[in-house]
Amino acid sequence: MNSRTGDPQVLELTSYENLKIYVVDGVLDYPGDVNSVFEANNGLAGFANLARNTNVPIWDTGDGRIENAALAEVLSGIRGLTLLVPSNQASAQEIPQISNNNAQLWAILRNHIINATTVYSPSFVNVTYVSAAGQYLHFKTNSSGKFVTSGDTTARITQPDVFTKNGVFHIIDRVLLNSQVNEDAADDAFESATELAGHSSTETGPVGVPTGGSNDGMGVNGAVGNLQDVSVFGIFALNVVLGSSFLFA
Repeated sequence: MNSRTGDPQVLELTSYENLKIYVVDGVLDYPGDVNSVFEANNGLAGFANLARNTNVPIWDTGDGRIENAALAEVLSGIRGLTLLVPSNQASAQEIPQISNNNAQLWAILRNHIINATTVYSPSFVNVTYVSAAGQYLHFKTNSSGKFVTSGDTTARITQPDVFTKNGVFHIIDRVLLNSQVNEDAADDAFESATELAGHSSTETGPVGVPTGGSNDGMGVNGAVGNLQDVSVFGIFALNVVLGSSFLFA
């Protein structure tokens, strides 16, 4: 399993015509799903427990029923997932303070997700993405390491590039306590990312670089989805690249 400490990490990113080439420091095994990665890495136990025990009502567009699904199952259904996972220590210290407020907790969790875009650590050099809650995630790299800022919280990435079969996790040392939501920004970012995913491979530019995007800290690269508030009862929508559409209460 390439999701434990000491297993291969992404060292370098380079582009050739319409390809992105990632250089890793070892031989990759086929990564497991979200739950198997949780099980394989003790450093994710606190967040894994939260994800497995946080149930969200979803609207199944296939049969028109509302059913409950664990957050871990929802994460498993996202293609192109990037998840910022608070370490066990951070989860134990900070999540209990917000766990009794479901709306606030869900907003904060959405600000740990970039979906429809799998982002590996070499890309975290003065670049900004948009979270599933429509908030900016500012990434910087310096001599002290790699860092991400959301709202007023900055966390250090302590273990990058924990691979799953549908994306990647990055373990961070703080919970990003940003409960702000901008649905329009989330919608725009998701549409940008899904449009990019459907582009032809005959393009002359590197795949994965949105038109007008940048890595100079000023541009916003395409990311996540629309977990969208669509009713007074607090229902959220998550459009997944696979074509599924869920409504969350």
